[in-house]
Amino acid sequence: MQRLLKDCEHKKFDVVLVYRLDRLVRSVLDLYEVMNHLDKHGVMFKSATEVYDTTSAMGRFFITLVASIAQWERENLAERVKMGMEKNFRKGGWNGGEAPYGYRLENGKLVIYQPEAAVVHRIFNMYKTHGQRYIAKQLNKEGLRTRNGALWAEYTVRYILENPIYSGHMRWNYRQSSGKKTRQEIIIEGQHEALISPEDQEAVLQIAEKRAKNKEKTHVCFPFTGILRCSRCGNRLHGGEKKQKRQNYRFYRCRGRFALGVCNLPIIAEDTIEKLLLDKIDVLIDGSWRNEINIEATIAATTERWT
Repeated sequence: MQRLLKDCEHKKFDVVLVYRLDRLVRSVLDLYEVMNHLDKHGVMFKSATEVYDTTSAMGRFFITLVASIAQWERENLAERVKMGMEKNFRKGGWNGGEAPYGYRLENGKLVIYQPEAAVVHRIFNMYKTHGQRYIAKQLNKEGLRTRNGALWAEYTVRYILENPIYSGHMRWNYRQSSGKKTRQEIIIEGQHEALISPEDQEAVLQIAEKRAKNKEKTHVCFPFTGILRCSRCGNRLHGGEKKQKRQNYRFYRCRGRFALGVCNLPIIAEDTIEKLLLDKIDVLIDGSWRNEINIEATIAATTERWT
């Protein structure tokens, strides 16, 4: 759709032809935006199975009415599907998707997969004495990977620790399709075998809450964080600061080394990065640029006075 709208601006076609209107949009707001965009650039709209006349007020009203019906059908269908999925979930059914790490699906039921279950046990046991970053680094150093072959990271470890499925429960409506949390998740007793006890998971969550409260927060700005990338592993560099008696030491360190344990890039001082940056910038810093600005300002003032 975005490519179509872009090509419309460059006059690559004269007509947008669709089989039916609801194959193009199912939102009245989207319809208005698309139609206005086509009209602005002189592109016509045509449906192969419907008759529309967007040049008259009645025609525009009719096409808007059809779009409203399509939007209502889509939203109504989504509500019915969601109700059906919730009903199936409350009965203990699996609503599709990949089984969580540590389990496999057999005939719609969760069954423990021992090679991964052993890693889950280790994560819960290690968290009692170590943090998420240490656990991820340790698993990566041992050559272990997630199910899709990715490196372990803090958020993947945290997801396992917080997932109630490992204590014998099931969770639904936890995230939207965009990945954002709904804050309206439903948790019920599952019919699968738990990997850990509810008490053990609750103890781990209490440890996590306590560590979050004691974690030192900083409001210091590190301008190169997220911008710099490691030349050895490709991960981003993040800023840090070490308190010293006279002056704090500011530095940048590779996430691949300190969070994932797969790199050996040494810590780089912020002063070093700033010097390299300034050496690369083609700017006069000896003060002569001030004279150039003064000359341009004088010329502009003289021209304005004579005109």
